[in-house]
Parts: sequence; C-alpha cells; structure tokens
Amino acid sequence: MTIALCQYCNKEFKHGVSRPRKYCSMNCYRNMRRIEQVTIACSVCNKNIFVHKANKRGIKHCSKACKNKGQGGEIKICETCGKGFHVMKYEKHRRRFCSSECFGNSTRGKRPTTTLYTTLCIQCEKNFSIKKHQLHKVKFCSQICYGLHRRTRRELNCLTCGKLFWATQGRQDAKYCSIECVGMANRRPVDDIPIENDGGKRKRHRMREMGLLPPVDWNRNEMHEGYQTCTKCLLRKSTTDFYMSNAYNTTQAWCKVCTKHLQRRRRARINNVICTLTLKEWNEIITFYNKRCAYCGIELETVTIDHIIPISRGGDHTKNNVVPACKSCNSRKHTSMEWIPMTPDEVLSL
Repeated sequence: MTIALCQYCNKEFKHGVSRPRKYCSMNCYRNMRRIEQVTIACSVCNKNIFVHKANKRGIKHCSKACKNKGQGGEIKICETCGKGFHVMKYEKHRRRFCSSECFGNSTRGKRPTTTLYTTLCIQCEKNFSIKKHQLHKVKFCSQICYGLHRRTRRELNCLTCGKLFWATQGRQDAKYCSIECVGMANRRPVDDIPIENDGGKRKRHRMREMGLLPPVDWNRNEMHEGYQTCTKCLLRKSTTDFYMSNAYNTTQAWCKVCTKHLQRRRRARINNVICTLTLKEWNEIITFYNKRCAYCGIELETVTIDHIIPISRGGDHTKNNVVPACKSCNSRKHTSMEWIPMTPDEVLSL
C-alpha cells in the first residue's frame, strides 16, 4: 500500500501499488470532471453543448440530425406520416420511412394471406385445415386424437417366454415382449451350430469345459502383464499384436494375423468364390518365397496377400491363386491380370 494525495480535495489516501489512483473517491472524480467541462456551440444549430476538454476537438454537433446536415445530408418526406427527416446521400435511395413504426404501419394489411388445405384425420375421420408444408407431416386434427391413436393396442403372446404383452399401434407385428426375449431367441447353443459355420466356437467351448483353456474373461487379466493369448491360434503374443476393441482399455480376443485372415475369408465368401486357403498354407507360401515380393523380389517388412486373378474378376481364394507382394506392387497391380508373378526359384536367384 502507498499513500497518495487527492487532486481534488488534497486529502491523503491509501491505494495499491498495482492500481495507482488520482482521487480518493468517486465523488471527487465526478466533481473534477464537472470542473473540466467546456461549452461548445453546435456548428449547425448553434446550441450550447457541454463536453470534456479532452473531447473538445472531436465533438462538433449536438445530435445525429445536425451531424447529417453538416455532412451534406438531405431532407426526405416519410411516406406514412408525411414528416420530413434527414438522411445521408448514400441512404436517400433506400430509406422511405422516418422510423420503424411508420414502416410497420405501411405494411400492415398488405401482406398476402396463406392458403389452407383440408385433410382427413386418421382417428376421428373429420376434415381439418393445415398449411401446405404440413400436408405430409400432420395426420391428426388435435393432440387428443393423436393420444387416442397411440393408446389403441392389442394383446399378443411372446414367442420366447409365452407371456401376454400389449403391442401399441406402432408394434402390431411384434413377436417378443422384451429385449431379453429377443436375445434368447437369437441365441443358439454351441452344439446346434453346424460344423462348416462353427468358426472355432465348438472347439474352444469343449476345451474350456476340459480345463485346457481359461474362462472367457482371461484376456483382461493377461493384458495388464503385457502379453495375451489368441483364442483362434492359441499362441501367446504381445498386446501390441492385438487390435484395440471399442471397450475402454481392452483388446480383441483374436490377434491381428487371425483377424486379417478372417477378413480375407469373409470377403471371398461374399464374392461367392472358392475359399479353401488356410493360415497354415499361407505361412508355407511366405516361407517358399523367403518373405520376398513375388513381383519385384525385395524383402518384405509387412507382407500383403495378392490374388493373381483378382477376386473381383472371378479369382478363387486358394493357395494356387495367392502370392506374397509388397504394398507398392499390390496397389499398382490393383485388379489387373497382366502381372505375372515369379516362381520362388526366380525370386531367390535375384
């Protein structure tokens, strides 16, 4: 705190160092401002106006009308009330009214009326009028008819639990009473799944029953230790070899290699082609080529699978139609059939 002298009443007062002040109070500040006021005559109407001496040079007019006159404004007559008002030169072609009230009075009674259309209410079957943009939205004449329409329902039997439930107007074709019953209906036991559509579920389920595999939530416990076991190939790998799932801080059950292999098989099934390539056969093909590209012969850090006859052109997902390739050759080849891959002996001789 520092002690200063007021410039109006000459009294000592204390103030902070960061915010120095000249006056001890707001009254002294206002009184000092009144003393420093100066009278100036308006350059248009010669009226006396009081301004501070610091703003003496900037103020020349007492009002906006005088300012418009001084800057070369013109006088126009209002189309509603007939009074004259001042406008600038750049405003004389736009402004037609002296105020917003006159503009509102001029447009009152001249606006076009909206045309109404008649439709039929779904519930009470009475005609009611609506606007044109509401024809495809509004189906009821009132909120009461809408509520009556929603309350019309019928009693049904659940296909899963057999209980009676009420189906509203929007669910007249409902089959199940709750989400749990829907899940029970879509869920099948492991033994009922066909062998060709098994996907390894039957094998893993029986291995868990025999104690050869840990329970379902075992991956979460292993992930904190930095490793994880793939439930498809049953190999122990680092957590970096697994894709992250949508759940927070968890990984998928299959490793990246098995996931990509599944994606290739799925794409082949979608295109209705012969799909007999296995992961073991694909690893053997990579070893035959010594982990080199079948087109340019360079060593591969990341191996990509390439179909000699593309699947989009009727090629099969078999070991005779698959070679390893680098990313650049695979992307440049795209769906072309003119590229001929080298044999493993030709690649090793480079």
